Amino acid sequence: MIKHKLLLCVGLGLFSTYSHAQIEELTPAEKKYRDSITALNMQNATIANSQNAYNDGIKFFSEGKYQQARDRFKQSLSFDPNFTAASYNLGVTENELGSYADASKTLSQLIEKDPSYSKAYFQRGRAYQGLNEYLKAENDYDKSIALDPSNPRAYYNYGTLRFLQQDYKTAITYFTKAIELIKTLHLHITTVVTACWEITQKHWPIIKKLNEKPKSCLLWLEQHWHNNQ
Repeated sequence: MIKHKLLLCVGLGLFSTYSHAQIEELTPAEKKYRDSITALNMQNATIANSQNAYNDGIKFFSEGKYQQARDRFKQSLSFDPNFTAASYNLGVTENELGSYADASKTLSQLIEKDPSYSKAYFQRGRAYQGLNEYLKAENDYDKSIALDPSNPRAYYNYGTLRFLQQDYKTAITYFTKAIELIKTLHLHITTVVTACWEITQKHWPIIKKLNEKPKSCLLWLEQHWHNNQ
């Protein structure tokens, strides 16, 4: 009797072990499905983390907290290195911080991934301008204008470069184009006009003497400057 009980116990033990192992085993198709679900969940979590960090960066940037914004955009990219908007806004933030070398590097990497990103050329032009690499800046502004002829800021910045090099005729041409676009797009003009005037007022007597078609630029600037005092 004892022998039969022992055999029964051993049999039940084997049966129990076999049943437990059977539950854990998956077919190749089931394993593939399980792995795909796991990967998808991880991917979704990564995208969510990247987006959350990006949103924080936008918030900090809008508050003028550029250092915190830069940290968040970098964090966003650590989760998703291919997040184009995060790369672009990181470059913009680095420009705002005066970290022009970092900005030019960030934006160059973005342009390598997307050569048609017109705003990236514009922002890299700003970085080059901050580094006093005027020829590179001009080339980038030219490229930005070629890709997006409706961006007044590219014309404006190109005009400032020509102005700083005392090429006043070309500067006025680009300022005029920027102003035409600003009026066409109905943008808020006070900030741009004030900045343009601050650049030109130092050499205003020289510019006034130029006999060029874009006199409307000067008249418009003068008129709106006084209207916004």
